[in-house]
Amino acid sequence: MNYKRFDQTIVLRLDRGEKVKESIQTVCEKENVTLATVNGIGGLDSASIGIYNFDTSDYKINEFNEFLELTSLLGNVTQMDGEYYSHFHATVGNSKGDAFGGDLDEAVIGAAVEIFIHIINGTVERSVDDETGLNVLNFDK
Repeated sequence: MNYKRFDQTIVLRLDRGEKVKESIQTVCEKENVTLATVNGIGGLDSASIGIYNFDTSDYKINEFNEFLELTSLLGNVTQMDGEYYSHFHATVGNSKGDAFGGDLDEAVIGAAVEIFIHIINGTVERSVDDETGLNVLNFDK
């Protein structure tokens, strides 16, 4: 992992074998980032991507263990109970041109991944929504 901060933007390069979510958390905690948007692209060796089931209030995780192009990583960094919290969606494509997307559980770098973290001054907390069971943005905290 290698990164450089330019004012309110962190440019992050992840290398083979590193994990996307784990690496973003490490950088955000080191740089005291409490609120940000995140985007990225690159090549992966594997990815776990989930789809939320409202009927059962849980995620179905799909495992992909092949080289994948990370065509889109989008998400944000917020706080929950005063601690780091991330929410990322990813779209990945395989060698056949099939694309898959959903909530990123985790991904391992296969070649390199380039991520931009755009810092927003402030903090937004999350709390559990009783109706959906999701951790939603809460502007009252």
